[in-house]
Amino acid sequence: MKIDNFRNSFTLRVEPKLWSKFKYVTSYNARTLNEQLTLMVREAVADFEKKNGIIEQTADDQ
Repeated sequence: MKIDNFRNSFTLRVEPKLWSKFKYVTSYNARTLNEQLTLMVREAVADFEKKNGIIEQTADDQ
């Protein structure tokens, strides 16, 4: 499997009942699990930056 150099991956441990409910939400929203998680991360960063200012990226962060 080729890894996209522009994306990161990680293991997420979630209890089965919560994961099942999360899969329901993603299906309801017509999104994949990855799309839903990415959206939630973007929203969390946007909320943080709205409250605390823009996060400046360094070359190492890209």
